[in-house]
Amino acid sequence: MKENILAIRRLVDRAEQLGQKLQDQSHKFVLCHSDIHGGNVLLAGNENIYIVDWDDPIMAPKERDLMFIGGGVANVWNKPHEEKLFYKGYGTTEVNSTLLAYYRHERIVEDIAEYGQTLLLTSAGGEEDRLEMYKHFMWMFESNGVVDIAFKTDESLTLDGQLFFC
Repeated sequence: MKENILAIRRLVDRAEQLGQKLQDQSHKFVLCHSDIHGGNVLLAGNENIYIVDWDDPIMAPKERDLMFIGGGVANVWNKPHEEKLFYKGYGTTEVNSTLLAYYRHERIVEDIAEYGQTLLLTSAGGEEDRLEMYKHFMWMFESNGVVDIAFKTDESLTLDGQLFFC
């Protein structure tokens, strides 16, 4: 964690700044899964798609779930052709890039807190589980990992905060 302290501070500070900026804005809320990464989407042989693990659904802006598309969480849907295919199926939509940047930063900060608590403050889980969690923590900071993607999302914010996908 010390090795990545500057990135962690940047993530926390920027999540707070974006959150403050967004508080004064009005956003349409929809039903969100809240953890809709590739591991929670099942493709059936009959060409049906199933979304599983509805443990914590929430009402939030659609960007709360769309942050996963191109966000690199679980290392899926983070390749440009995958993102393009997703939005082709999703349809034309306006995406608030400020919200998208906020949710990507917020999710990483949440994951860092969870990993930190488990790795540093408890002895929960076996040695193999803790090693696996440590690997997941380190993967976040790899080149083109979730941290890089969150920073790139933030750096590419448009003046009006809107992106359009067709």
